[in-house]
Formats: sequence, C-alpha cells, structure tokens
Amino acid sequence: MGLAWTVISGLKVIVFFFAVYVYLPWRSLSFRTDESWPDRFFISLTVMVALVIAGVHAFVFLRIYDPISALGMVVALCLALIHNNRTRFTRDKAVDAFDSLLIALFNASEDPRGLYTRLTYVVRQGLSAVWTRVKHSASSLASPHNAVVVAALVVPVYLRGYHALTRAWLGEGDPYVHLAWTKYLGMGRIYQDGVYPYGFHAFLSMLDKITFLDPYWVLRFAGPLAGILMVASVGYLVYRASGSAAAAALGVFFYGVGFGLPTGQWRQLSAFPQEFASIFFLPGLVFFIDYIARRDPRYLYVFLCCYFIALSSHPYVALPIVLGALFAWLVALSMRQVTLRDVVPVLTGGLLATAAGLLPLAIGRLFTPRFHSLGWAASVVSVTFTPGLDAFTRLVAKQAPAVKLSLYGAFAAASMGLGAILLRRRLRWWPLAAWGLLSLVLFVAAEAGSLGLPRLMEAIRTRALFSMIAAAMPAAVLGLVSVRAERQDGWAGKVPAILAAGLMVFLVVWAQPAPPSGYQVEYDEAVECYLRIRHQFPALEWTLVAPVEQYQQALLRGYHYEIVRFVEDFTVEEVGNPRFKLPIPTPHVFVYIEKIPFGRNTAFGPLVLAPLLPEDAEQYLPPVDDIQDPTEYFYRNRDRRATVMARALQLVEAYAATHPGVSIFFENERLRVYHIQHKPVITGER
Repeated sequence: MGLAWTVISGLKVIVFFFAVYVYLPWRSLSFRTDESWPDRFFISLTVMVALVIAGVHAFVFLRIYDPISALGMVVALCLALIHNNRTRFTRDKAVDAFDSLLIALFNASEDPRGLYTRLTYVVRQGLSAVWTRVKHSASSLASPHNAVVVAALVVPVYLRGYHALTRAWLGEGDPYVHLAWTKYLGMGRIYQDGVYPYGFHAFLSMLDKITFLDPYWVLRFAGPLAGILMVASVGYLVYRASGSAAAAALGVFFYGVGFGLPTGQWRQLSAFPQEFASIFFLPGLVFFIDYIARRDPRYLYVFLCCYFIALSSHPYVALPIVLGALFAWLVALSMRQVTLRDVVPVLTGGLLATAAGLLPLAIGRLFTPRFHSLGWAASVVSVTFTPGLDAFTRLVAKQAPAVKLSLYGAFAAASMGLGAILLRRRLRWWPLAAWGLLSLVLFVAAEAGSLGLPRLMEAIRTRALFSMIAAAMPAAVLGLVSVRAERQDGWAGKVPAILAAGLMVFLVVWAQPAPPSGYQVEYDEAVECYLRIRHQFPALEWTLVAPVEQYQQALLRGYHYEIVRFVEDFTVEEVGNPRFKLPIPTPHVFVYIEKIPFGRNTAFGPLVLAPLLPEDAEQYLPPVDDIQDPTEYFYRNRDRRATVMARALQLVEAYAATHPGVSIFFENERLRVYHIQHKPVITGER
C-alpha cells in the first residue's frame, strides 16, 4: 500500500480513537469549573477506556460481542454517563432529540427528499460547528504558553510516528502475537494461548470494530499513539505540579526525546500492553492527589479507573500506581490532611478495583489450564550488597547525564515537598515529596541487580516507568521557580515560554535525535503483499504459505500454512508428479520465497543479508514437532530460515513444471511471491 493509504488508515484510527475515547465522554461527563482542558482530557480518556475494557470482557463472556453490539456499547456507555451527569445534557434534551428524530422519520416516509434535505442541513451545521471549534483552537495557539507545549510535542511525535508511516512491519515480534489475540477477541475467543490480561486487547478490539479497518492497521498506529500519550502524561504531571506551561513543555520535550534516559523509546513504536497501561500511570497519581486535596469522591473513582486499566492490561504498571498512592497518603497523613478513618473508602475501592481487574483472569483460569506468561523475576543476583549512602552515590555516578539530572530533580522535588511540610509554607508543594520519593524508589528497583536486591520484574520495564516520573521532576522544580514570572502581564510573562522554546531548538540541533529502529522480524514487502492479497481476493479463498508473521495477518481473512510445515510435508518427487493435487482447500495459494533470507545469526545481532543459494536446501532440518520453539529455531536464525526457503523454492518449481496455474504475484530483489491457482481438493492436512 502507498503512503496515501497509510496516512488515511492512520488518520482513521486516530480520529475514531479521539471520537470514542475522548470526545464522546468529554461531551457526556460534567466537570468542575476549576478543571483545565488537560484535566478533562485525561478524565474522559480514563473513564471511557475503563468502561470499554469492562464492557468488552462482559460481552465476550456472554458471547454477544460483534460490531453491532460494540457500537451499541459505546452508545449505552455515553447514555449512562449522561444520565449520571445531567448538568451538561439533561433528560429533557434527550427526549426532545428523540422526538425530533421520530418526526423527521415520519416526514421522510411521505417525502424521501425531505429526509435528504434535513440530513444535508444537519451535516452542514455539524461541519460548521467543527470548523468554528477548530478556528477557536487554532487562535488559542497564538498564546506563547500554548504554542510552546505544541512545539515541544513535534519532535516526540516524529520519533514515535515515523516508523508507522514509513515501515510496514510492526516494530517488534510481540505485537504480532497481540494482533492475533485482538482478532481472536473480536471473534469472542478469549485466552486463546493461555490466560493473560486482555485489557489492552479489549481497547484495540473496540477500535477494530468501529473503524472496520483491518486490525493490522489498528496495531500499526496504536503503538505510536500510546507513546505520544505517555509523553503527554509527563507534561500533564508537570503542569499540575507547577502550573507552568513552559515547564510542562520542557518535561514533554525531555522525556519525549530521551537524551539517554532509559525510556524504552523503541517499544513505543509498537503496540505493547505495558506502554498502553503506562498512559494512566502519572494521571492516576494526579487524580489521587486531587482526591486527598479536594475530598471529591469522583477523583477517587477516576484514580481507581487508572488502577483498573493498569491491572487489567499489564499488572507491572499497577504496582507503581499503588506505591505512589501509598506515599501520597503517608505524606498527607503526616500533614493531618487525612486521618486513619479516611482510608476506608480508599481500601474498599481498591479492593473492588482489584477484584474487577483480576476477575477475568480468574474466570479464564477456570477454563484454561495455564497462564500464557508470568514473567516475574523474583531472584537475588549474586552480588554483595553494601548498604549505605556510599553505595547509592557510586551507583548514581555511573548513570548517564540525563538519568543524573532526573535523580537530582527527584531529590530536589522531595526536598521541596518535605521542606514545605516542615516549614508549613507553600503547602501546595507537598505532592512533590511523594512523587520525588517514588522516583527514587523506582530507580533503586530498576538497579536492583547492581545492588544485589531481589528483582520483582525485568529491569527494562522498571526503568521505563522510572523514566516517566523522573523526567517530570526537574521540569516540575523549574516550573515552581518560573511560574510567577509566567503569570506576569505583557512580555515579561512570555519570557519563560520563549526561553523554553530556544532551549528546545538548541537541544534538537545539538542532539539531532533520530527515530529508533525497533527489532525487525520480516520485510516490508511481506506485509504489503498480504494487504494486496486481502484487497484483491475474496475472504477465506486464499492461503498464505509463509513464515509465522503471516499467520497473524491472515487470521480471519484467509488461511495460513506454515512454510516450515510445507517443506516437511512434501517432497520434490511428490509435488512434481502430474497427478499430484495440492491438498489446500482454497483456490488461491500464495507461497512466500525470500531471495535474501531474513534472519540473524545471534538473537539480537545484525541482519545477515546473503542471497539464497541452491546448496542451502541440503542442510539438515529436524522435525518441527521435536523443537520446543519452532518460531525462534526455524525463522529467527538466518541459516535455518535459508534452508526452509530453498526447499520451498524447489517444491514450487517442481510443482510449476508439471502443473498449470502458477505465476509470480510479486517479485523484487528480496522477495518472490508465487500465486498458485488450482481446483481445491480437501484431503490431508493444511
């Protein structure tokens, strides 16, 4: 597919995402007058995502999940939000709208042209209202404070979105598994490969149902979309901590570009559950602070929604959310802002949210004998731990400059928060004590291997979470210093934004950031061939004889025959017999042959791009059933993959020599795809 179709598909995913997960709940919920648009954005997003995750799981378990029920679910959720928040859309307005719809339908039954005229008028009015809002939003960017935040997002958006726009493969191997699970969930089949949190897949499946796009496109753009929202959440925390738009822009820019922070930016190219759950990490901390400060139970509900989303999507992210809430509660308790009695609703809500997040896993465990993957690494490394400040300072000294800056910011934030509490001045700084402490704890957890401490999860995951909150700390501290100047009238109030913009331009020129490369597992041409086949041939009338990545792509639209099974099931003499009938029950068969086999000689080594040779077919391959991980063994190793491809080429050439209907569907210097047209014979195994 060309760039134009890629852009259109990406825009469709993004527009539907904002329409369903942000705009509709935004219009349905009621907000406090002192809540800014970032507050409303993250509240709307959080509430809708939590409701959709719960709704999709319920519909799947009830076996009523399909596109119509998905659309009905969205409408029902919005009506439920409207019913509970009548200040923005009363029941009387809903009744009036329904009466107007009935009158229009009755009039249309007598004069169909009247309905067309009415619909045209409604569409024009709607587009006019949207255009008015767009112009109003654009005019608001004239403010330096808003413009600098938008400018700060430009480079992070480029770094995360470039891959999805220019490359067809999904950035890493795991998203292909999530693609298959999203498709299975859309079929009403949950826990296909074992019990695993499916919150992320419920979110993806809803987008798939309402966009009517191939789920591949949803997965392709969901990763960078989640990465961009992670960046925005950092800016949100900074803004709420300091009130400074210039500081929020710097926080967005610092985390978004990275500058050596262990952000795991390459993972933000792809659709991963942890990155999706991380969107709600920092907003959850903000909502819990709001609950303590304002005693409004609605903020507790939204915080619990963040926790529920994390628990049902990737439980690793739920842990720092709980830790952040615990630290905030202890700090508030020391200030006597809360009492021990006030913990009752928090614990009750937490237990209910935990039960809701774990209930699908418990139900799945009743019917599925195994978990897909636990992944906990609770082991003590064999390093002698030397307690004390000296060991910690030596560890900090070995870090990259960006990490040191984040740690210094965390120290400063914690000191400012504790100082405000002790001196009883500037008490609004007290959340910094909890957030700074959480940053330091996550750093210690991420470096547990160096300190000889037990590791509860992989260091790369903990470092990614540490980077989010730690990147916000120096920006928040700077914002508390500069916010007074930012509130001045005239040019004096614009100076912080101008300085922030100048600093960002300097850093971009100095660092020259480039998009991360990801971990490639297939050629772009392989994906593009699948997309062409999907559009040119009827569904379920074609089979891809190809590596494992094409299985996840073809699922629900066509069929897939593992190419390693193909070369094991047949011999050259057998397929070269004119009387041989290909036992694949579809009229169209496409065989992927890599002229330059794709693979590496080591797990994370460089690609070995050597051409396919006839002698590659002579290498020994063990039976597929004797290998514990066939994907890793046959497809990730370049030499074994070359053997599979060379034998598949021999089979196709032998078949083509004695059978009609064989042509080349696609060919370039790296890949050749044969198209076999035959009369299906349903015999043997496919």
